[in-house]
Formats: sequence, structure tokens, C-alpha cells
Amino acid sequence: MAGERAESHERGPEAGSEEGPSAVPFLQAVVRQLVHPPGGGEADPARERAVAGEVLELLRMAREPPSGTGRERAAERLAADPVLLSVLFQNVDLLYEHACPGADAISLTILGALERLER
Repeated sequence: MAGERAESHERGPEAGSEEGPSAVPFLQAVVRQLVHPPGGGEADPARERAVAGEVLELLRMAREPPSGTGRERAAERLAADPVLLSVLFQNVDLLYEHACPGADAISLTILGALERLER
């Protein structure tokens, strides 16, 4: 199942990250929405891993110090992918619900992407 694969991916190399298990519900929801759209068939496990990896990378980039360029790059990437942006926006509350340390950083990144779309 997508959630199990997303969770096992989260326990991979990134398991030591500051987000840790608190990001798993968010990651599962995002993977589920992007890889298993309503009315869709069976998902490709490789696609699930790729989406989970991309979301984890965005979380990592968003958490870079403000003096770095990670948050800017993540916002640019999200602005270029409106579907991913909307799915992250729809599920960001899960980061807060599970006390994920990166919740504020990804929220600011989402806002930065939305600002870019308004330009």
C-alpha cells in the first residue's frame, strides 16, 4: 500500500532527519493524492518512491537556514508544479497536527511559491 511504502521510505536514509516520524502522515497523504488519483488504477511502486523522495527533498530544502537558497529553490520548484503545490497546501495541516519541526518552513515555502504565481 502507498502509505506503507511512504513510511518505509521515510525510515530510510532520511529517518534521522529532524522531521522523522512526525512527517510520515503528511508524506503518506501527499503520495496517496499524487500517485493514486480518484478513479485511478494500481500505482507504480517506483513512482511512489520517486514522489516520496521529491517531497522529502522539498522538506529538507525548506528547512535550510534563511541565509541559504534552499527555501527559494523549493518555492521555485513548487511554483513550477501547480499540482504538487496544491497537494502540499491541502495537507500541510498534517505537519502541524503531528508537531513536525519543519511545518513552519514548508508553510513559508508554499507561501513563497504562491507569491511567485501571482507575479
